[in-house]
Amino acid sequence: MSSASETNDQQVSRTLEALRAGNAWISDRALRRFQMNIAETGRFTVPDPTTGEECQAEAHYYWPQNGCLYWFSGTTEPFCVVAASVRLGCPVLALVTLESVYTVADSEASPLIAKAQEILGNNVCPDVRVDTTARPLVFTGHTNFAHHLWNEFPGLWHLAHSVSNFDVRILHDPMGSIVAFCKAHKICFDEVERTNAARGWQSRPTLVPGSVFCDGDVKTELMELIGVPLSWSPSPEPKIYMTVRERGRTLENQVEVLALIINKVLDCRPNAVFLLDGFSLPQDFERPIYDPVRLSFEERISGAQRLIGQISEALPKKQCAQMRDLTGMTLIGSLHEIASCHTYLCHAGTMQHKPGWFYSLPGVLHGNRASIRPASLRWTASMVEGAVAPEAVASRFVDDLGFTGSLQSNPRNRDYSFNDLEAAAENITVQLMRFLNVEAEIS
Repeated sequence: MSSASETNDQQVSRTLEALRAGNAWISDRALRRFQMNIAETGRFTVPDPTTGEECQAEAHYYWPQNGCLYWFSGTTEPFCVVAASVRLGCPVLALVTLESVYTVADSEASPLIAKAQEILGNNVCPDVRVDTTARPLVFTGHTNFAHHLWNEFPGLWHLAHSVSNFDVRILHDPMGSIVAFCKAHKICFDEVERTNAARGWQSRPTLVPGSVFCDGDVKTELMELIGVPLSWSPSPEPKIYMTVRERGRTLENQVEVLALIINKVLDCRPNAVFLLDGFSLPQDFERPIYDPVRLSFEERISGAQRLIGQISEALPKKQCAQMRDLTGMTLIGSLHEIASCHTYLCHAGTMQHKPGWFYSLPGVLHGNRASIRPASLRWTASMVEGAVAPEAVASRFVDDLGFTGSLQSNPRNRDYSFNDLEAAAENITVQLMRFLNVEAEIS
């Protein structure tokens, strides 16, 4: 005869198996099965981890930029399921009981896991229960356009092409793509103007659609919706997109290095144009939802403009005339400019995704040693169809430093320096010139 603990282990395993099956993708790495089920039926049903009986989530809790917590009264005691992590496509991360947290998709931490433990530990019964007959409510709108393009929009796209009985609640809309998409597909939507107002128990079935890949059809519709060129069309004169970053995961002596590279390129191609960019504003920046970050965004703009000014001061006046500052333009305005470039030189991270994800643009990445590994370069291009993996500064020139800014302390977020500025600048220049010369031959 099996013991009670063995029986319980079997029931937990069955619940975890069901949750993992619910994490399966509906399409090519976009829209998970459990997300579709909630949108189709308004219900989220899993086996009770104690008894194995089918249970339905009776309360849905949404936490902006994190995901959803689903509360079950259970057949003997309550338990929770946490669907979180935008970057992973908002999968079910964990099953939470009063005694334990069971990993489902990934070991990643989430504040919703701690929230579930608090609810269960305090024996809290949610005072708002979900009405499964109501139209499901889809939350979307990450502040970072890259998370929207890569993790949110494809999920929403595939959902809209599968079911129609849902409404959308928009937080941020950095490209203006969510409003445009909802209007084009006749989806009812509203906009949240205070992030905290969206957080809490919901009376309607709630989900965050997710993905980890933006396929060609999704990408094409998004670009059409926001009105940017669908194809890469380099200008007659050589044009290079170049990023600056004042702090956090950035290059020490950035001004000296970038001025050196500009000088070297212009010595070879005097008519080359450099588009320098430090930060792009979201399309909906005027909305009140940006009030908490408005000052920090403006500081990032002024900080980048200050760096670009210092680069200009380090160059001969004639060469300064070949520089243009895109900092502070809207995201879509920046993309229009990027579409005419021949190549780019970017920091690792979101700014590289503007040229690297939207167009098949060859480019060079500089970053800490973790960011410029061959596997990292391939990963950088793997989220969006048509993206080309960048090349990188030779790792022998890179020394990792510490952490600045508010980024998490992991190797990919380290600042870094070049141990030989002249040699590193020459290494990068050679790569950029190769891309410029290839484009010259094509044209």
